[in-house]
Amino acid sequence: MTAPLREVAAVVTRSGILAPVSPPALARLAGAVWRGPNIATLLSVAAARWPHRIALVDERSPLTFATLHRRVQALAGGLHTEYGVGHGDSVLVLCRNGRSFVEAALAAALCGADMVLCNTEFHTEALCRTLAEQRTSVLVCDAEFIEKVRAADYSGPILTGADGDNPRPARENEPLLSEHGEVGRVGDRSRPAQEDAPSVGRPRSGRTGSDADVSRPGEHAEVGGASKRAGACEAGGPVTVEGAGVGESARPGCDGVDPGRVRAGGVERSLEGLIRLGYPAPGRVRPGRIVILTSGTTGAPKGVPRRPSVRSFLGPGLSALHRLGLRSGTTIVVGIPLFHGFGLAVLALGLLLGGTLVLRRGFDPEAALAATAARRADAWAVVPVMLRRVLDLPTEVRERYDTSSLAAVLCGAAPLTPALAHRFMDDFGEVLCNGYGSSEIGIAALATPAELRAAPGTVGRPVAGTAVAVLDTAGRPVPAGRTGRICVGGAQGFSGYSSGHDKQRVAGLIDSGDLGRFDAAGRLFVVGRSDDMIVSGGENVYPQVVENVLAAHPDVSDVAVMGVDDEEYGQRLVAYVVAATGSSPSVTRLREYLYPNVSRFERPRDIMITGEIPRNAAGKIDRAALRQQYGG
Repeated sequence: MTAPLREVAAVVTRSGILAPVSPPALARLAGAVWRGPNIATLLSVAAARWPHRIALVDERSPLTFATLHRRVQALAGGLHTEYGVGHGDSVLVLCRNGRSFVEAALAAALCGADMVLCNTEFHTEALCRTLAEQRTSVLVCDAEFIEKVRAADYSGPILTGADGDNPRPARENEPLLSEHGEVGRVGDRSRPAQEDAPSVGRPRSGRTGSDADVSRPGEHAEVGGASKRAGACEAGGPVTVEGAGVGESARPGCDGVDPGRVRAGGVERSLEGLIRLGYPAPGRVRPGRIVILTSGTTGAPKGVPRRPSVRSFLGPGLSALHRLGLRSGTTIVVGIPLFHGFGLAVLALGLLLGGTLVLRRGFDPEAALAATAARRADAWAVVPVMLRRVLDLPTEVRERYDTSSLAAVLCGAAPLTPALAHRFMDDFGEVLCNGYGSSEIGIAALATPAELRAAPGTVGRPVAGTAVAVLDTAGRPVPAGRTGRICVGGAQGFSGYSSGHDKQRVAGLIDSGDLGRFDAAGRLFVVGRSDDMIVSGGENVYPQVVENVLAAHPDVSDVAVMGVDDEEYGQRLVAYVVAATGSSPSVTRLREYLYPNVSRFERPRDIMITGEIPRNAAGKIDRAALRQQYGG
């Protein structure tokens, strides 16, 4: 065995992913892999290997891998049978973190359709443009986004997720009914949920005042040239399917569609209802694409399509397992939106590990601590602003929760200042990892806690299978310590936007649009976006450098620096500062702290104390909104 293969085998073995399986489980694994390389295959494999493990916990209830798998298969069957969704079609998912997002995304993949993951913060114009560019076949959204979808003039089929009903979250230690009607308690990990209920597609009749026969969901007849499900509305009895809400039922074919909600070109119906119809999943299909939408901070959002492959996932996956030390069965509290590339990678990692993803529709710092304590979570997946919100909680609040189980905190999607990294590790231990990447380049680098201590501000070393170079304007590598353009290539390769446009390429590598440098030890540092660079008096200034210095001041909670027009210098720097809780920083003290630590041309002419820095859903500074807000 060659050295690289031995290293791969060692990493996978340590993680616990590879383990002996019984002959029946081996047969199930073979059937799962037969469907081909897509993210839904990871779920099929997890369900075959660990059917009784909890796959996800959201604000409704836990779902085991077996139940989640059956629900995804039923949804894929419904999309394929009722809407004709298959390879070449696209399913746009507009959902917050929860089962609706996971089920819709994986069902689209199982159909071989393009899985389009839409930012829930998009304004109507951006959503309208995305729907048209992606040629959306079916849209799945939380109910809260229905009006936004209508305003975008979308007239195709709409499936609304139950998460949009915003049910009351179960409180810790509150008795609840599991997806099988069992009584349990939130956060109870003492025993796995049982998998003794009948599978989707084998409904049980219930009582609603009379015993009624219910037709098998797979049965249907052609009536008048249209497919009509046998006994669809005549049966009258409920159909109960695992994972449905307590007391929920559906009449096959009716799905509770309100005639007043039928719209030109499509019908608005319940995602849960379509699942409960129990259609069988389609057979083996050609894999579709995963389409991540850029945040639009540098212009209109753009679709970044990728075809999934084992090779594209192998490098980042192995690097994450090795550098984060994650193991099979890990529990991850997910703060990052799943529609983000980072969020989708965490979803894939959770499936690969047979782990539990703890999902919440919106990030709440105390809720994250509570979930960590209740479920003895091993890891978090967050953006830097979420770390800051946790640290800004009063000490007495943070001390209520035992977070000693936390072994890895994966942070990414936005710049992590050295001050924030050190402050977090001082309080939570050496558990913080910092990732670097983008929608176009994928995951490019990952820093360990030791690297964050030894080289503050680093994003670490490139992940396996990815080439990272820092080049000058002529496309030549620059020496260590010199700033240049960060260019990336490898198995996660970007092949162009959905619109047909491409990103600049240099020496066969993709220009990330970021500026950075390597140090002598081969660690990468990102100094900022090339389009954020400020030219003041002929000198190049990178806002992130100044932001990092100001962020280290104890009275500063958040900061943003940008350039504004200046008659004398072309541009001048303005710093916007948010005071830390209980602090009242003065501009004079901030200048006294900043000036000795930056070059003369990096000193902001103006420092303004403000209440909040506008950020997008991924935690990045929204400089356009900041400029509009302050008229810069």
